[in-house]
Amino acid sequence: MTKFLIARVFRSTLVQLETRLVQKGIHILTSRAVPPFVQFFLNKGGKFIVDSNEWSYPAIRKNLFDLQRSLNIKCFFDCKEPRPRASLLQKCSLKSKWEPPENQDVKRYIQATLNEIHEVKRRSKLSNIGRLDRLALRWIRDHPELCIVDCDKNVGDAIVDRDFVHHECNRLLTEGFQQISDDTYRTAAQCAKHAIDSLFFEATEKNVVPKPVYKFVVHRFRDSSPGEFRLRLKVHKTPVVGRPIGNLTQSFLQPLAVFVNEGLTPIMKACQDVVESSYHFMKAVRGTVIPEGFTVLTSDVRNLYPMIPNSGGDDMSPRALLPVLSRRIRSWYRDRPSFGTLLISSIECLIRGQHISFQKVVYKNKSGIITGLACACTMANIYMSELDEFVRENFSDNIVFFKRLIDDAIYCIDKAQAPRFQTLLGSFHENIQWEHDDVEKEHVTFLDLELSIEQTGDERRLCWKMHRKPQSIYQYIPLSSGHPPSMFSSFVQGELQRIHMTNLVENDRAKHRNFFVKRLAERGYPRNWIASQLRKHHLKHKPATTRVFSPSAPANKPVFIRMIFDRSLNPKQVTGLLNKHRHKLPFNCSIRIAWCCQRSIFRRLYSLNWRR
Repeated sequence: MTKFLIARVFRSTLVQLETRLVQKGIHILTSRAVPPFVQFFLNKGGKFIVDSNEWSYPAIRKNLFDLQRSLNIKCFFDCKEPRPRASLLQKCSLKSKWEPPENQDVKRYIQATLNEIHEVKRRSKLSNIGRLDRLALRWIRDHPELCIVDCDKNVGDAIVDRDFVHHECNRLLTEGFQQISDDTYRTAAQCAKHAIDSLFFEATEKNVVPKPVYKFVVHRFRDSSPGEFRLRLKVHKTPVVGRPIGNLTQSFLQPLAVFVNEGLTPIMKACQDVVESSYHFMKAVRGTVIPEGFTVLTSDVRNLYPMIPNSGGDDMSPRALLPVLSRRIRSWYRDRPSFGTLLISSIECLIRGQHISFQKVVYKNKSGIITGLACACTMANIYMSELDEFVRENFSDNIVFFKRLIDDAIYCIDKAQAPRFQTLLGSFHENIQWEHDDVEKEHVTFLDLELSIEQTGDERRLCWKMHRKPQSIYQYIPLSSGHPPSMFSSFVQGELQRIHMTNLVENDRAKHRNFFVKRLAERGYPRNWIASQLRKHHLKHKPATTRVFSPSAPANKPVFIRMIFDRSLNPKQVTGLLNKHRHKLPFNCSIRIAWCCQRSIFRRLYSLNWRR
């Protein structure tokens, strides 16, 4: 089947980007006329990177000096006894400014590499956007009545009237937020900073957390700007509505949210009914026998994040957010009660300090969790684990399994008992409203899987195949984007691997591979390149008896040099130069490049869409 698919790719006619055709390019949710060249530009997708960086020798010299520090650090610590690394709070530390002792061998390696920088030849670089693309950018800037919004569930981008976006934002803000004055916000932010500072300073003095954690949590306190509010459009819903998004990445509370997320992650992973992904779910239910008269159904919470009861931290009812998290934390950290208390107090500060701004007006969150917090998903998952226990206590019979990822639940239940079970879910809390599948439905969708019950001999077993949303426009990143070449191969191999794992039957795998190849061709990917990726994937999934394994060298941790990717650079040539003189180093390791990307179209248009 794979050979047939490769042959078909070679025979197929590609639709190149130069044809300027717009095929399902963008969701157009406006009655205003949008020129075809604007649609084509937006068809590139929000992740498309305009390559505007000019590579220079001074830039690579600076990168080499940063590499010298990394090599000196490795040389210094390789001579020391390895110390066990704490598994908790790994992300809660700032980058160290300590300078290690200079190693002469490392210095000679850097000098030899610097002397040969001139050998790196720049390739002729043409701009990856044309005249019509620049005209499209100008057209977007000159039409403030329109807005480009990314859609929920990653189904593409949409161009929509700004009046609709503002109306939907104001509706969401009215439902879950309270408008406050700038002076009120500044006072609240100052009080929150004092509370957090004293909390972690005392914890550091009592050795509850190390001092680097304290420095990490307070390192943004000089900035008092609130988060930014925006939305994603749910084009898979009728009518189209918005999902509220609070961008708190630049807020002074974001480091505290990272600390809370690190503390809550072990608790979330211990929840027995929570699945982390579709792969985790398939592993958990593989081989499950479905009794006669049982069916598989799904239920989904309507707008979970803003509906979680907390009333700004003042709601202390048993099933409010803070009491539920407090019980879980005290149970999990019963051997470290001081750390558990610190984590609970941090969550309380976080809940009370949720502020966002929209059109230069500040709003305070009244209830629920802002989805832009680093710990939002973890907190919601742990809160809903209270529902998992509620289900086990009140409905342990007549149910084969119950699995959940945040607000999506799937369960195998006696068909006659399904209405009673769905009523039980609705009685968990008045704020948590559910949408249920029809009991007679034969195929259900959970995450990216379409599930059904198939008769296999004398047994009924759960089967699945990949599910694709009909609204998706498959805005795969064009090859002309300013991404490193390895990224294109990685995402194609990742999607092929996902197709292989989420389809049980080979015919379904071939069908979805064919669909994926067609979409790649429509995005301008060369047919011979696609065929090489298919061959590479096929070699990975050969039967074990036909694989040829070559002995691998002992794994040595590589050292990375950070560089901004520029399409005029030849990555293989740069990597070869970096490894040419590595024999001069006092240890055996490879030097690899950690590429940094330039700004994407989404980031370039962010101010135009949400700040004007």
